[in-house]
Amino acid sequence: MKILGTFILTMILLLQGCTSDDKVKIGFLYSTDAVGRFVREAEYFKERVQQAGVDVVIRQAENDENLQRERFHDMVKEGIDVLVLIAVNENTASAIVRDAHEEDIPVVGYVRLIRNCKLDYFVGGDSKRVGSQIINTALSQKPKGNYVILGGDMYDQNAPVIMKSIENAITSKVKSGDIKVLYKTYIEKWSEEIATFELEKVLKLTGEKPDAIISCYDGFSEGAISLLEKYKYEDVFVSGQDAELRAIKNIIKGKQSMTVLHPLKKLAYQVADIALGILNKKQLPDIDVKYVYNGAFNVPVVYIEPILITAENIQPEIIDAGVYSETQVYEK
Repeated sequence: MKILGTFILTMILLLQGCTSDDKVKIGFLYSTDAVGRFVREAEYFKERVQQAGVDVVIRQAENDENLQRERFHDMVKEGIDVLVLIAVNENTASAIVRDAHEEDIPVVGYVRLIRNCKLDYFVGGDSKRVGSQIINTALSQKPKGNYVILGGDMYDQNAPVIMKSIENAITSKVKSGDIKVLYKTYIEKWSEEIATFELEKVLKLTGEKPDAIISCYDGFSEGAISLLEKYKYEDVFVSGQDAELRAIKNIIKGKQSMTVLHPLKKLAYQVADIALGILNKKQLPDIDVKYVYNGAFNVPVVYIEPILITAENIQPEIIDAGVYSETQVYEK
């Protein structure tokens, strides 16, 4: 995907003429502080938008869909002109989109595609690719054996897409008997506690050692690693997603096999540029736009490619790229 080049400079020139009385604002409303990446993305988003001389209003909703709608209306009172939304619930968030349009406020969905509404734009990671990266790495290391699959929240559109990608890759091996799926489930609200509870239940009831734990989030992986140590199971493949610092440390220690990095700064800058373009009614140049049906409309979508992280590429993709410093990665 091409970078937007001089687009942000154009936005600065366009917006320099705004007086303090007609200062424009973009809102960034996300689901919860409990997901570390969202906090970082909010900061990157703010950085990019402020480069263009635009004010930013940032709020989070404590993972409560009703509170998220209330906080949106608070942001309307603060005078936002465009909303970027990471939905708590992709289905009920359609009400926020409708409310916004009644106020002539365009909405850009971010990370989670909002269903059954006329969403103005969507920016996110390629979930199908995420699933492929996770399962193909697992199959390369554990082509046979017992698998446990811990998917994300089934009401987050990304989770079923990742799960489908995983299922498609192992279907023939399950039929042949090479792979036995001990347990497969979605984890409500991507909860680490629920994932740990579910996995321990499997370990207790089956009494079988898993050869691969297909974890779709680094938080699940953390709980899985603790349980593997508790039950003294070794040489188990453990995947992850989000490239959280704890996951990078676990990979270095050999406790986690891989994770998937979503380049957060690139994602946040991209959605900021799109929001700025919508704000100024300017066509966005040189971006690869696809269209995805959300149950009601074909939504213009921009996907950012995820990056597979293993012990072999932590230096170039994590440290050299500035995701985390060398001190952060290697400090105990």
